[in-house]
Amino acid sequence: MKPDHEVLIVGAGFGGMGAAIQFRQLGIDKLLIVEREEDLGGTWHVNHYPGLAVDIPSMTYSYSFAPNPYWSRLFAPGAELKRYADHIAERYDLRRHMRFGTAVHGARWDDEHQSWVVTLDGGETVTTRYLVTATGFLSQPHRPDIAGIDEFAGKVIHTAAWDDSHDLSGERIAVIGTGATRRTAHPRNREAGR
Repeated sequence: MKPDHEVLIVGAGFGGMGAAIQFRQLGIDKLLIVEREEDLGGTWHVNHYPGLAVDIPSMTYSYSFAPNPYWSRLFAPGAELKRYADHIAERYDLRRHMRFGTAVHGARWDDEHQSWVVTLDGGETVTTRYLVTATGFLSQPHRPDIAGIDEFAGKVIHTAAWDDSHDLSGERIAVIGTGATRRTAHPRNREAGR
């Protein structure tokens, strides 16, 4: 019995898209990319908080086979990374292989058919010859283990689950973490040079 797909890639971020491009260059076109979010880009789709930017030089986010000479600055804003990901998906015709809003719940090797049986949302199963996991960790909120956080009376917002509807005007804000954008998490901080 032939598998449904030759390759199944879990994750439509930079890793998953890069893997898909390489498989296609090897002549493998029967592939599926499953993504739990509603669009591609991984970290750069999920994270969209004010001041989001890369913490390493932008050019390192360009694929070697598709460099981006148009970064606006050395440490580009997150929206530019998302646009570059969209550009790559279009340039290499990857969207036709992508299935959004689909989480993987498990996978097992079927020795008899020499293929992976992958369980998706709702119990659906698909089979594949090769299974590639390209899941990132910067798109999954992790609440810090801080004593008293559950009793905190204020609003707690994680950068990977930013609440665009919450107005921060007039609020005192504490930022926990050492990421590159911690100082620009709110537009007022940029203006004040804090």
